[in-house]
Amino acid sequence: MRRMLPVWVLLFLFLFSWSIFADGTVYLDQNEAFIETNGDRPRRVLLDEGRLRTVQEPGTIFCFPIVGAQRAEDLSGLRVTVNWNKGEELAARPRIEYRQTYSEEGEPLGYRYLAVLSPIDMGATGTMQGEIRITRRASEETVSVPFTISLQSREQEGRDNLYRCNSEDLWVNFSDSEDWATLLFYDSVEFVVPTEGQSPLNIGCSIRPLTDYLERYPGIEMRFFCWEKRPVFDYPGTLLFPAQEGEFLYRIVPGGFTDCSASYLAEKRGFVLETRNLGEFVITSEPLDPSAPPGALPNPPVGACP
Repeated sequence: MRRMLPVWVLLFLFLFSWSIFADGTVYLDQNEAFIETNGDRPRRVLLDEGRLRTVQEPGTIFCFPIVGAQRAEDLSGLRVTVNWNKGEELAARPRIEYRQTYSEEGEPLGYRYLAVLSPIDMGATGTMQGEIRITRRASEETVSVPFTISLQSREQEGRDNLYRCNSEDLWVNFSDSEDWATLLFYDSVEFVVPTEGQSPLNIGCSIRPLTDYLERYPGIEMRFFCWEKRPVFDYPGTLLFPAQEGEFLYRIVPGGFTDCSASYLAEKRGFVLETRNLGEFVITSEPLDPSAPPGALPNPPVGACP
């Protein structure tokens, strides 16, 4: 007759295997974070080699997803701390929240447990630098995400940091900027981006209409902003397209376009995207139908066979 293991042995094996499983599956995501500006929702930004580096306005909240936490019980024995290098006085004590998250364009991604770092004063400015980490008290194992966050109000934008671009071909050397810069295109579109160590880029922007879109969507008002050199920055920045409520924003990509209209923020009076890449965009008065046929083809030469 088979002998049964004592209950205490079974219990020990269960707890041991559970602890190994928990230690190996609950950790801070080192690929993405979520940024919540004043009055907006937590929108996803991609980390640069596991690091968050960004320039935002005062009052912005920063959320770091906890991977593997599906229930509150999964957080047992965990705590969130920050190893500060600079700016500890600007932030409240980090906490864990269960919140809805959104894509860069504002599409819902579902609820997640987040390690939240928020300002202690919604109007404070300055730089926060350090590492946010999640620690299991029993073993003191840590997984950290380093960050450098600059909180800057519009009134602080000095002339040394402001670059105006009204040209289709403009090279900029960022060595004179103070770790961040504001790029203003045709006194309209604005891009605020960290520039520490940034190599020179051609940020020339064209506002010439794209003929194929005008022919494909007659009667729709359109405004184009096209960075034909497609500059790629070392760090993600905040791209603002001023627009009216009820307008639409599309990012033009090979073979079509991506709808970015959900990124509209009423308090910003425009569309707000977090990106490293400047490409081709169009703002429209009506939604674009991706199945619409292409515009009329040019007339064939006289005498040509059909």
